[in-house]
Amino acid sequence: MSHETFQFEQLSEKCLGNQELVQRLLDRFQASLSQVVHEIEDAVKRNRQTQIKELAHHLKGEAGTMCATEISSLASQIYDAADASANGQLPRLVSKLSDEASKVHRIVNEYLTVEVH
Repeated sequence: MSHETFQFEQLSEKCLGNQELVQRLLDRFQASLSQVVHEIEDAVKRNRQTQIKELAHHLKGEAGTMCATEISSLASQIYDAADASANGQLPRLVSKLSDEASKVHRIVNEYLTVEVH
C-alpha cells in the first residue's frame, strides 16, 4: 500500500519486510509526531525561532526516515520559515503540518488494520 503522504513499501523495505518492526516504528512515530507538532505550535505562539528550527529539523529527519514524505517536506519549510524575515509564513505552515499529522494518523491506522492484522 502506497500513499502520497506515506510510503509504506519503502518503510517495509527498510525493515526487510518485518511487519512487526514496521508496526512498532509506526506506533512510535505516531506518538512522537503528535508531541513534536504540539511543541512546534507552542514554540510558534511564543515566537521561539531557535526552538522551532530545532524541532522542525528533528521532525524532518524522523519523517524522512519513516518515509512520511509530506511531513518531512513541511518540516523543512517550517525550518526555513523560522528565520525572522520569513516568520509570517509560520502559522499557515504549522496549520498545514497539523492537518497533515492528522491525515498521517488516519492513514497509518488504516494501514496497520489492513496490512498487519
